[in-house]
Order: sequence, then C-alpha cells, then structure tokens
Amino acid sequence: MKAVKITVDVPAKYVGAHEDRIFLSVGQKLTGTVVLDGPGRPKACEVRWVDAHGRLLGRTPGKLDAYQRVIRYEFDLNQSFFPVHYIECSLDGQVQPMREKFFVAPTTDGWETIPAITWATYPFGDFYDKLQALGVNGIIAYGMAPFDHVVENAMRFYVDQATFWEISVYHRPFRLFWEPPTDYTGPVSPQSPGFGHNWKALHERYVRVRARCKKEGRMISRDDHYRKVFLRAYCPNDPGTRRDAGERFAAVVRQHKGFRPVFHNIADEAGITDQSKPFDFCYCHYCMDKFRLKLQKVYGSIGELNQQWGTDFKTWYDVYPLTTDETMDANMPAQKKSAPLNFAPWADHREFMDDTFSDFFAEMRRVGQSVDPIGYFSTGGCQWPDVFGGWDYCKLTRSVDALIPYNGGGNQELIRSVGGPVKNLSPFFGDDERQVRQMWFSIIHGDAGIVFWDADGDGGRFVVRPSGKIAKRGKTFGPAMREFRGGVGQQMQAWGRADDPIGMLYSQPSERAHWMLESMSERGEKDWFRSHDGVHTGNRLAWQQLIEDRQLQYRYVSYLDVDEGKGDLGRFKMLVLPESFALSARLVAAIKQFVLDGGTLVADGRVGRMTENCRQVESGLLDDLFGVVSAEKLELRTGGKLTAKRQAWLPATKDIATLNALDAGLRIAEGSGAEAAAGAGQTPAMIRRRVGKGWAVYLNVHVSPYEMSRHDVQKP
Repeated sequence: MKAVKITVDVPAKYVGAHEDRIFLSVGQKLTGTVVLDGPGRPKACEVRWVDAHGRLLGRTPGKLDAYQRVIRYEFDLNQSFFPVHYIECSLDGQVQPMREKFFVAPTTDGWETIPAITWATYPFGDFYDKLQALGVNGIIAYGMAPFDHVVENAMRFYVDQATFWEISVYHRPFRLFWEPPTDYTGPVSPQSPGFGHNWKALHERYVRVRARCKKEGRMISRDDHYRKVFLRAYCPNDPGTRRDAGERFAAVVRQHKGFRPVFHNIADEAGITDQSKPFDFCYCHYCMDKFRLKLQKVYGSIGELNQQWGTDFKTWYDVYPLTTDETMDANMPAQKKSAPLNFAPWADHREFMDDTFSDFFAEMRRVGQSVDPIGYFSTGGCQWPDVFGGWDYCKLTRSVDALIPYNGGGNQELIRSVGGPVKNLSPFFGDDERQVRQMWFSIIHGDAGIVFWDADGDGGRFVVRPSGKIAKRGKTFGPAMREFRGGVGQQMQAWGRADDPIGMLYSQPSERAHWMLESMSERGEKDWFRSHDGVHTGNRLAWQQLIEDRQLQYRYVSYLDVDEGKGDLGRFKMLVLPESFALSARLVAAIKQFVLDGGTLVADGRVGRMTENCRQVESGLLDDLFGVVSAEKLELRTGGKLTAKRQAWLPATKDIATLNALDAGLRIAEGSGAEAAAGAGQTPAMIRRRVGKGWAVYLNVHVSPYEMSRHDVQKP
C-alpha cells in the first residue's frame, strides 16, 4: 500500500485573478486527505505538518475512510512565521515520496527579527542555508518578477522597485524620452538603459537652450517655447501618471501581500530628476496650476505675490517661477550693491517640488494600504538632505513607513529625530571590517534592520559561487549579525532612548538659502549643476560631532513641526541654530518664547537674515533677541581671526585664533546689555545676552573646522 496523492482543503477564492495566491490563515482549521492505492489498510499512519525549514509543527494519525480509500487529517493552524508549508506522511513506517505544498499567511511582519537583507537575489535554492547561518534572513523580490525562490527557502523579503518609472528618472531608458548625450556610444534601442546617461542628456539639452535664450535676450521662464525644456515626462502631478503608478503599485502589493513582505519599496534611488541633481523643475500645466493654487493660499493676492517676489504679474495665469540661472542673474547685481537679496521666486518652487516628491509617496502609500492595510511602504536609496530632488526629510518621513537612506549629511540622526514611527534601515557596502562598528552604531541608534548591497562582486558577496565557500564579507559580518539578531540586539530593540535636552534646528528654507549663496559665490568657477554637500551641511555635521564628542545626545527639531505648532521646544534646555538663515514668523516667535521661558539659545551666525521664502530682510529676525545689529550685506565671506577679550564672561584658550568671524559687519546694539568674549578687530564674537529667564548666545563663528580638528592628536 502507498500514498499516491495528498490534498489540502482551501477556502473558495476568486477565479482568474493573476495575483491570487491560495492562503490559509492562523486560527483556521487545516484539513485534507491522503489518497491511498492498493487493498487493505495501513497498520500505522502519521500525517505531518512541517514548515519550509523542515521544522515539525504538528502530527496526527488521521482517520481512515476505508471505503473512499483516503486518510483524513486535521490540524489547528496555530503558528506561521514563513508562508510555505508542507503536508507529508508515512505508512507503516515508510516515508511516502510525495508531499503537498500550501501557503499560510505569516503571523508577523518580520520586523521583530531585526531583518538583515541582502539586495542580490541568489538563484533558486542556492546557498540559502549558508546565508541564514551567517545571520542573513532576507533578500528582495523585484516588482512583478517571479519570487518563488524567495519564499521556498523561507526567507523574509522586501519588494523592490514596485513603481519607479514616475519618480526615478535615473532608472528609465533615456531613449524613450530624449536624445542621448553626445558621449553616448551604446545601442540606440528604445530599451537601452539610461542610468548615468539620463542626467547628461538633460544637462546638455538645458545648456543648449540656455545659450540660445541668452543670445536672443530671452528668459526660459518667460518664454512659452523655451519653457518646454522643463516639461517633465511622467510628471507626478499629472493625474494620469498617478493613476498608472497607482494601478501598477496595487498589482504588486496584491501579488505579495499574503507573504507578508517586510515592506514594499515604492521606488529605489528616487528623485524628481536624477536623485538629487539640481534640475528638478517642471513647467507642465499640471504643475503650474497646482503651484499657483498654493501661491494663492500663501499670498492671498497677486499684488502681495508681486511685492514678495519683486515681479509684475498681471494675473495668476502669468505666474512662472524663475530658474536657478535666472535667480542668480537677478541677485548677483544686488549683492554687489549690497541690496537685499530675493530668492523667493525660486525658493517657493523648490518647496513645491519637495511637496510633489513627498506627496507622490504619500499617495502610493494610500494605494498600498487600500490593498494591504497592515503593510509597510517605503522608499530606498535615499540621498542626503538636499535642496533638490525632494530630500526634505521633515516632509518625506510623513509619507512613508520605512526608509533605506545612504547615510550622510546627518540623515540618520535626522530621520531618528523627526521620523516618529518610521523604520530606518542602513545600507552597507563592501567587506571592510570597520563597517562592523558602524553596523552596531546603527542598531544602537535605533535602526530597525540593515540592507547589504550584494552584487556578487569582489567585496560584495557573502557566499562564493559555485564553490559555496564563505567569502570575506560573510566572515566579517557573520559573527556580528548572529549576535545582534540573537539576544543582545533583541534587547536593544526594547530600549527606550534617553536624549539629553539639546535640540538642533533643521531648516529646509535655510538649506535653500545657503545653497544659492554658495552657488552664486562659485558661479563662473564651478558648474552650479553639481550636487554638492556644501558648507552648510559640513557646519551642521560639525555641530553633531561637537555634541556627540562630549558624550551628549541631541534631537533635531523639525522646522515644519514648529511652524505647524506641533514642535514643543519646552522639552529642551538648549536649542542650537546651525546657520539658520531663513526662518518663518511662527518659528521666530517660538524661539523667542523658548528663551524667555528659561532656555539657552545658541546660534553660530547669520541667523534669521531671510524670511522662510528666502527673501532678505532689513535686519536679522532674531537681532533684537541677541542684542546685535547684522551687517547690511549678506554674504558668505568670513571676517578676521578671533582674539579673546580680557576678563570676558567666557574664558578662551589660544585655539580661539583658529576661528574666523562670520559676519564682519556685525555690531552689538547700543543699550542691549549684550557682552562679547572675543572679537576680530571691531567685530564682536562669542556674544551672550540675558533675556527673561534664559540666555541668547550668538557665536558669530563657523564651527565647521571642528570636523577636522577633532582628529588632531594633541602632544603632551
């Protein structure tokens, strides 16, 4: 006698749905039959329920139906950590050669395991046992591509590039949208990959149009014909584009949701253009209509807009933002004459494009939640905080459930501070053993998991194929992964973070103002197209290091939270403003109240010289708080070296001579009661002033040199 067939009973399902997978759920009854062949009855029978790892989850002798020649079995589905399960049996001590596969929706979302995911997809059944032994418990599924090799090997996974065409131009075949760059020598098929050539093609096309406009005395933003250079293919504000993206994304989520992926990655290395390249303009009518509606809510009337922008538009339909080049052209003469700078026609559009980026992900998350209400939705390959591309994390963290950022520019600490429940996963590259420390650093700082770039190349692979030997990367990371995914790391996940009462403002308007000033100062020497870290970013990172090196912890304060009345500054004793150029009226009021209530405010310089739309004001918005008078001209050029004053409130060492004054024209306001501990000639620095119950401290120096000096070894 032998078993010839095993069946699993499943509930009725929709017919013909491509994404339909037959799933059972924990709490249901698992029933089915073992079909027998041959006369007689078995003396002993055992039906076993096992998972994809071969672990025994249940056993039963079953009930023989001699007339139907079947053995009926039943199990209570009381557990499932991986979706793939099997029913197998033995008759009279002989294991039968067949088994039946069925799916049970996992009971957990995988985050409790601290997912360690390798980006590469290894071939079906190839070395997954070795990956799991190293501590790697996840890989990726890609869009709508087959992914049986993932679930069959009992691996957790996330779905990558679920709908990237609309928000990730970097990954699109450039031949579908524009001419190739002049140095492209590859195939000319429309299916040719774009990648690095997309940006070059956009860049070259814009430069040609810019030169033509200059020759003809025209402006791109004011000419119907030349504005076409900024018409974006697959614009995220186009309702048809959003519909197509939503339908594609919904199909991907339906296909995978029963397998409980850790998260669905909406798009990898996204950006309004090529990730964070400074070119994310769009003048299509969908964008302009939406942009104008926002301007009407902000300014109320076309007259107020003209006053703020310095323009003369007759109607809202005439309104177009200035390009970056045009903004520089309009302000460089003003800077030479020490006239007020006005970046508002550019900065307002920058904010709008940031909104466009975050709104797209919010919309896709809404679509995903309509299909899978308990799913997580993310974006990965995230760039540093930036003026271009949409990388305002104060907004983006409101639109997704998880992020995979390239750690730089302080984004890890920024996400931790402003992201709330957003789960962060740091990516790792190569096999440098120094990254083990960084991996622990990430877990201790609250990361929910890690992702390894594994391109099966030197330094990238965990397992060498076809030999199956553990590569250097596996030997380097394996012990640490097993440890933090074991007991120690699990305990860390239950820790509560206790930050010191130090806040540091993150201001996207200030990022914009500083980028424009930096680019204007380099114009003619360097190409403003470049995407750079910038002096402002370096200064903010120096503040991070300055605080951390004193064994203290801080939290970033979102400018957006304070503007919306959600940010409670009262939880801090000290608030740091790292070159916070551009501030809103509400933020200024909150900062002043913070000091009056007993807080200590520390600003390094040039604080509040612009409004939130990057328009220079006559005097600094916080000058009265610090008891100073800012210079009339706003520029990045620094003043002389500092020297300490005798019997000053702040004892200073000779190292103070390594610092330069920021605002060479700064003065202490007469009768303000402010006192300076140092200065550069007539320029005061290290200024403090008692205000209410608190202190306002104005350094008027750049702390960015600390990033390098902290590595200096002091001789005894």
